[in-house]
Amino acid sequence: MFKKWIYLPATLVVAAFLILTCLVVSVHEWRVAAGRFIFRTWNELIGANSTSNLGFLLGSLVIPLLAGLLGFSYSRWLRKETWKAAFHSSIMQAVLTVLAVVIAESAVFIFFSVRGMYNDHAALIKRNEELTGKLNTANAEIAKRQQQIYFRDPAMGNLRSLLMDFDMYRHAQKGRPCVLYLTETTNTDPSVASQVAQFSNPISDCFTFGPVGGPIGYNPDLEKIALDGMVPDAIVFHMDRNDKAAFTLAGQLGSLLPLRISYAPLPNRKVLYALPPNIAGKETLIWLQFGTNVKWNSERWAAKKSN
Repeated sequence: MFKKWIYLPATLVVAAFLILTCLVVSVHEWRVAAGRFIFRTWNELIGANSTSNLGFLLGSLVIPLLAGLLGFSYSRWLRKETWKAAFHSSIMQAVLTVLAVVIAESAVFIFFSVRGMYNDHAALIKRNEELTGKLNTANAEIAKRQQQIYFRDPAMGNLRSLLMDFDMYRHAQKGRPCVLYLTETTNTDPSVASQVAQFSNPISDCFTFGPVGGPIGYNPDLEKIALDGMVPDAIVFHMDRNDKAAFTLAGQLGSLLPLRISYAPLPNRKVLYALPPNIAGKETLIWLQFGTNVKWNSERWAAKKSN
């Protein structure tokens, strides 16, 4: 009765082991992780025995089997025993020795496996605590940056230079009315164009329109103007050829943003914007045509350094 009862848990253990093995083998990530874990545990086992793979193989398997074969030869030819008697008197000792080694080393391997799992679990807990600490620090930093300006950041340097450039342009205009017109495409990041529009307007003392075109998309004519002649990753600086103040501004902005100057005839201003009657027709016009994926020069240089 005892033997029958022992078969059931043994069968369940073997079935569970086979199911777990099939699951691990069927998933590539699990298969790779299991292979690395077994390899690491095996190396720890070999290191604990102060030997190598070859030494472990010789000492645990080859030498006991070789000793069994020598015993078999001794019993068969020197003692003149029968084949069966010689086998039982020699080979079985070697087999039992190998079996004892397998049982002992299997127990040690299981011990190292359990210890390795615990160490991995402890390492993951520690790593999770470190990442949680870094996340909390990053969240606190983000909360600070939402309320405060960090003057050493590249973004602050870009905006400060932008304000200075448009302040110089305002003085160069000497009170003449001016218009800054900004367009962008549907695939561009609106943050750069919006920053230029927002920070240039109060400093330049110009009428500022935009960025318009792609993201708004309510006017097909404006969208066509924004796309025609657009240069990816750059800004086309449209200006009148004889506008010295605009030319100086283009030179200054070129150190902040990827810029290309264009003297092509400007679009019909009545389509772009409307001004008060006492100003309309007297203004100078600068059109900043943003291409796709325009970035600050500092951002582009930082990306090149990281690569």
